Amino acid sequence: MYKAAGLFDPISSSIQATEFTIKDAYMLNFFENNSSRLPRWCNGAAAAGDELPFCQIQGKYRMELPGYNTMDPYPHMNERCPSLPPYYPRPKDC
Repeated sequence: MYKAAGLFDPISSSIQATEFTIKDAYMLNFFENNSSRLPRWCNGAAAAGDELPFCQIQGKYRMELPGYNTMDPYPHMNERCPSLPPYYPRPKDC
């Protein structure tokens, strides 16, 4: 979906979506960086300093997304990266 929407342009032809895990997708630097621009209800019930950098729309438990919105896309991204559940460790050079 990100590729079809043009988020990977101009390197879209060198991105293989099948190489991405869920973690790889949420780590992409495609999301809003300024939490003050998020709707108030996103963190309305959170204690000061306990806000999330994203909106969790539903759920009793709080989502933790390590590395959320931190990685710029690059050609052939994730094509040579090992990934083993449940933590999907990513080497620094990958």
